[in-house]
Amino acid sequence: MILFLIIGGVVFVFMRPVALEIERSATIHAPVEEVYAKVVDFNEWTKWSPWLVAEPTTPTEVKGDGKSVGSVYSWNGKIIGAGELEHQVIDPNKALDMEIRFFKPESSSKVGFRFDKQVVDGKEATQVTWYMDGKIPSMLKTMMTTFLSIDYDRGLSMLKAYVENGKIESKVEVIGTADRPAMKYIGVEFRCKIEEVGSAYGKAYETLKSKLTSAKIPFPQEFVSVYNEIDYQNREFVAIASCPVETIPETLPEGLVSGEMPGHSAYQVDHIGSFAHLGNGWFTGQHHLRHKKLKKRKKVKQYELYPANWEERPVAERTTRIFFPIE
Repeated sequence: MILFLIIGGVVFVFMRPVALEIERSATIHAPVEEVYAKVVDFNEWTKWSPWLVAEPTTPTEVKGDGKSVGSVYSWNGKIIGAGELEHQVIDPNKALDMEIRFFKPESSSKVGFRFDKQVVDGKEATQVTWYMDGKIPSMLKTMMTTFLSIDYDRGLSMLKAYVENGKIESKVEVIGTADRPAMKYIGVEFRCKIEEVGSAYGKAYETLKSKLTSAKIPFPQEFVSVYNEIDYQNREFVAIASCPVETIPETLPEGLVSGEMPGHSAYQVDHIGSFAHLGNGWFTGQHHLRHKKLKKRKKVKQYELYPANWEERPVAERTTRIFFPIE
């Protein structure tokens, strides 16, 4: 009996509902009226949704005009799940309060947006804040706070591109399972925050190119980014900006590290477009792995491949191949 009480107490602690509060912001270089118009109208959401990228064929529906109290936006996906979002309070150009309802499993939370006018370099701009206020089992709080924050950041990044440029240069193609050959590589190891990924990789690859040139090592046809550690909770990772080599030099140039991968099977997802939206490819891969119940091969690191002349190509044609090693 005592054992059952202890087990019951542990289950209660881990399953008891606790507050889930998410708040992420971004500055968009456009008047608040333009930004607000893209958010208040549910008919615009399919263009910048951070979730539909993983399942573009998801059936969606807007009930009502999409931009007034009572309007509902719903989705019913096999991979991203099903749910709906309803406008409850609208303060034009200032704030939106909504309720989001998930169907599998059933839950609901308050979500919304705030719009604050700014002036950046003498021009009108808008700070957009996207928030969620709900409940979740305590055991899931850390994980869900982390992943939803990343999702909100991706969504705000896509909204920013859509408002400022009229388009989002991000396309995801799911390639599926592929056999990958063994690989040796040399490169520059670095640590950075997820939001710093673009600039951090740029610096690391410039360092790598300089060292390859100094050591008279031929430039490769493609580069590889190997993710040694990914800490989603702290939003940072340790990676190696590297290039494949047939043989690892006996003496590496100072500042370079080396590594090897055995031949393996991997689930491949390609992201075409701006590096700023690369997270869309990772999000898609993770959700497809979960949907297909594929198990990651932990002893082989996740990695990306891109052509050596990647930066010379038009943004819309920049392809990053993402590989998730699987058992």
